[in-house]
Amino acid sequence: MSQPIITEGRFTIDSTSADNHMQFPFLYRFGDHIFASYSEAGDVSEGGLKRSVKISHDNGLTWSTKHSNNNMFFTSMFEKDGLIYGIDYEPYIMTNEARPYEKMTYWTTADFGETWVKHDGRVNPPASFNFQQYYANGSVYFHRDMMVMTDGSIQGCMYGQWTDIGSGQTEYGSVWAKSTDNAATWDIVSIIAKGRAEGKFTHRENFCEPAVTRVKDGSLL
Repeated sequence: MSQPIITEGRFTIDSTSADNHMQFPFLYRFGDHIFASYSEAGDVSEGGLKRSVKISHDNGLTWSTKHSNNNMFFTSMFEKDGLIYGIDYEPYIMTNEARPYEKMTYWTTADFGETWVKHDGRVNPPASFNFQQYYANGSVYFHRDMMVMTDGSIQGCMYGQWTDIGSGQTEYGSVWAKSTDNAATWDIVSIIAKGRAEGKFTHRENFCEPAVTRVKDGSLL
């Protein structure tokens, strides 16, 4: 017989005025330290220019620490070698090379979010496609579940829009990215899915917003 779920009522982590939104939350836990990251915007369809992370140090009972920055929308967080990493959702295309790359932002903390160090990183295009500006700034975006692998690399999902070198067509889809230098440099190593899904889907955003988890036998779903 299953045990009943005990709740102590609704509570608020953070709030804003009626004409603004705190949305797209992501939640991560490291021991008793829980990180809630979200965007703050005046429009429900936008990520917003203000991104925040609010932190509980007592397993969610109180939320005493908040940091905000336009590059602090942590759609992925992980712990490695005594540091907690937060990966910002949105890279920016840099066009000062023959093949544009993406500049990305990641943050590290050694004291469970009381203080943060900001870092600039780079996403390299693969041999099969070129980055193409999507929405306001980037081409492919970090989206959930970057994880530390047994070989020490960091790997996970990205999604967005690009130009296929072979066909010249604009593709939309989800890709797999890997970093071997603790999030400073990322390479796209494979395409998970691209193009339009089967059926009646007509919108360009088909294979998007992926999530991944490691299942019991060690494989990735």
